[in-house]
Amino acid sequence: MLPKTYLIGVAFGVIAVTAESATVCDTVDNDSDPFDVGTYSACGASSSDLSGVWMIVSDYNLETSYFGMTWNESRRQRQTVQILDNQDGTITVSDCGFLGYGYEYTLSTSANELKLVGDQVVDFSLQIVNNTQLSGSVVSRASVWGTSIDVISNYAEATKLRDLTAPVVTLGDLSSEYGPVDKKKMLNNWQIACFKNTAYDIEYTYLDGSTERRVYENTDLYAAESVENGIAGDALALFSISEPTLNEELRAEFNLAERNDVNGEADNVNIDYVADSNSHLSGVASIQDEDRALVSADIKFNFSL
Repeated sequence: MLPKTYLIGVAFGVIAVTAESATVCDTVDNDSDPFDVGTYSACGASSSDLSGVWMIVSDYNLETSYFGMTWNESRRQRQTVQILDNQDGTITVSDCGFLGYGYEYTLSTSANELKLVGDQVVDFSLQIVNNTQLSGSVVSRASVWGTSIDVISNYAEATKLRDLTAPVVTLGDLSSEYGPVDKKKMLNNWQIACFKNTAYDIEYTYLDGSTERRVYENTDLYAAESVENGIAGDALALFSISEPTLNEELRAEFNLAERNDVNGEADNVNIDYVADSNSHLSGVASIQDEDRALVSADIKFNFSL
């Protein structure tokens, strides 16, 4: 079973000094709630423009109806987003995206409001408070295939953690050997470009009136062979860890051009965290595919905000 994931533990603060205020601070407070915006500080980042590595923290509820079945879902989430100020009234955004793809896109800052990609259900609508702080809400992406989705009681805040000196900077590295036993493939020191950590509390109501509750956390690390090529190309890995109440799951997707997936849960997953804090996660993981006995993956990762 995964450690209770405020996933990410041992004190690993980033000590920074701002040129503007000469204030020494920890960019991330490892002793605080990882889903509280106050856990993150912009004191180590420049306020000259929007360029930087940002942390978006959100707390929201979803009410969903799908062909007679309903569920209420509470999400607390944090995820990184990298913003490059183009100095022409636009910014280039690189974030986690959804469905296994990272995203890179351009937004205008003229309206003082930024709509950032969330997942297949929601986006973030954020106003520019200043060059180190964004504030706003979570908005529904769409209602499709008979599904009605309402977003209620929500907020989203973003804090710049550090400056950005290139279009996309690496946050860590991930290596893996994966695939069928006779055709193993290697990822060597792929560069982690995005991180997303979500705590879910979901209650389902079925057609017969019965209910079911699921409480778990999920963490995704998106890694590219080279961050200079961005995170939206085919050479992308998704490493996803889940901590449901009763079992342990891990999913890995490697090289989306080939769509090689490895999935495992409970007895055929082993995860060992070397360090876990609000600012740092490293360790090793092994997974035996639950459906394909000869397919497996061994993963090593190291991530720091």
